[in-house]
Amino acid sequence: MSKESNPRSLIICLTALNYVYAKFDPNLDKHDVICDNDEVANWIKDNFKGSFENIYVLKIQNKVFLKNHIISSSEYSLWSSLRKNKYKKIYLSFSSGWHFNWLEKKLNIKIEDCIIIDDGTANLLINKTKNYYFKKFLSIISSGKFNSFSKYREFNNKKINQIITIYNDIEIERLDVDYSIVPIKDKLSKYCLSRMKSNKVLLDKPYGIYLTSDRGFYYKNHKKIIKEIEINLDKLKKKTNIEWILKTKRTDPLRELYLENQFNLAPHTINQELMLDKNLIYTCTNFDSFLLNKYVLDLPVNVIVRANEKTYEKHPQKVDILKRLTKDASNILN
Repeated sequence: MSKESNPRSLIICLTALNYVYAKFDPNLDKHDVICDNDEVANWIKDNFKGSFENIYVLKIQNKVFLKNHIISSSEYSLWSSLRKNKYKKIYLSFSSGWHFNWLEKKLNIKIEDCIIIDDGTANLLINKTKNYYFKKFLSIISSGKFNSFSKYREFNNKKINQIITIYNDIEIERLDVDYSIVPIKDKLSKYCLSRMKSNKVLLDKPYGIYLTSDRGFYYKNHKKIIKEIEINLDKLKKKTNIEWILKTKRTDPLRELYLENQFNLAPHTINQELMLDKNLIYTCTNFDSFLLNKYVLDLPVNVIVRANEKTYEKHPQKVDILKRLTKDASNILN
C-alpha cells in the first residue's frame, strides 16, 4: 500500500447480505460503505450502527448504454471524492461484467485489489462469459478500461486473489485458480439463527414466504407471470393451510405490478436469509440461491420448490447440482 493510500476499506453492497459477508472477514478494519439503494443502507444503519465510517447511496449501473454514464453533478462530485480516497481494500459481490466496468471508471479500481464475496448458485458452475471479446471491446470504448470482463465469470476469474465464501466445503467443479479463502459458513449460520429469534414477525401466526425471481427481466409476458403466481399461491394455501406472503428479490422488476394485483407483499427486499422469524414455517422458491443457502447454513425452515420456473442460465445444470446437494430440491410444488 502506498503512503498516499487511504487506511480504510470500502464495501460495495448490492444486498444487505453483501455487508454481512464482509463483516465476517477477520481482517476488516475501518471502512466506508456504498449501497445502491436506500433500503439496504437503512438496514445496515439499523443493524450495524457504529461499525462503519461513512455510508453512501449511489446507483451502480450494469449496462453499457451511454445514458447510464450520464449522472447528476452531485453524484459526479461524490464519485470523484471517493476515487481520491484510494481505498486499500474493496469488497465486491462480482468479479467482472458491466457492474465492475462502472466501478472501474468511477473508482479507478483493479480486480486484483478486490476481495470477492460469493453470490449464490452462479458459483456452482464454470460459466464462460458470453460474447467475451465483443463485451471487452465495448467496455474499452465506454470507459477506457481493459479488464472489466474475464473469460470465466464469478470464482473462476483467474485475477481474483481472495474470496469470502460459505461454499468452500461443497465439492463442485472449478478451474485451477489460486486465491485465498475466508470461510464464514458457521459464523453466518449462527448470525441468521440469532436474527430469527429477534426479528419482528411479519404475521402473528404461522405463515409462508413466496420468494419471487427476476424472470420479469427476461420473460416479457408479465400477465402470465402474475397468473402463475396466483395459481401457485392457491396451491400452497391448500397444501399447507397457512397464509402466504409474496417477497420480491432486489432484482425483480415487477414489484409495482404485484401491488397493483393486490398480492400480500412483504415490506422489504432484504435477503430472506436475514429475515427469518419465529412464525415463518415455509418458503417457496425456484432453483435459486435461497435453496442452496438454506442447505449450507442449515436454516430451520421448510422449502417447497417451483420446478417449472427456470433460472436465466444453465438451469438443468443447476437443478442437477442442487438435487445432489439437498433433499429440499425434491420437494416440488405440484
